[in-house]
Amino acid sequence: MRKSTYCNQCKLYICVCDKLKQVQTSIEFVVFRHWKETLRSSNSVRIAALCMPNLRVIEYPSEEAENFKFDNANDILLFPSTSQEASQVSPKRIIVLDGNWKQARRMYKRIQGLSELACVQLHPAVLPPPRIRKPPFDGAMSTMETISQAVKRFETPEQGQALDLNLTHWVHRVCQITGVHGVPKPGQSISDLRVKESYNNE
Repeated sequence: MRKSTYCNQCKLYICVCDKLKQVQTSIEFVVFRHWKETLRSSNSVRIAALCMPNLRVIEYPSEEAENFKFDNANDILLFPSTSQEASQVSPKRIIVLDGNWKQARRMYKRIQGLSELACVQLHPAVLPPPRIRKPPFDGAMSTMETISQAVKRFETPEQGQALDLNLTHWVHRVCQITGVHGVPKPGQSISDLRVKESYNNE
């Protein structure tokens, strides 16, 4: 059996990079990624960045995040808001916060200019792609899943579906590496599958 090698791009011991289809968007995506997410092998932004040439990742905190200039006329933020719902049909740039809810709220309050942007709140697809982690609450999505939903809304459904397929390839490869039998169904996480397999083996 051929020994697997660690990939510095996808961070997997069995590389998934050759499975990822490139998705070129006219809209620029800028992801502010909390530093704790940067350290996690289950961070989906890493995969989104590999397949989206027009996606930029900015680590938080950093000088780059502190000095970033927003354009209120052309930028929208993917974030729940009751007071600044975006009205733009075709934003030129979409801002995304990558972190858990507490981390995202902290970035929202501390990154200057971010709270002034109009917001869009997106919801999971009827049949969402499989997931690495179980969402903390109903309606929650991974960051890449959120980006995919934004692409479906502001670009084309086909482009968003291509991102969903890339996400599925990644989840399936993680299953292969970690020894999880089978693959998660749409909307199911690897952790869900582990619990089910453990129950069946008792």
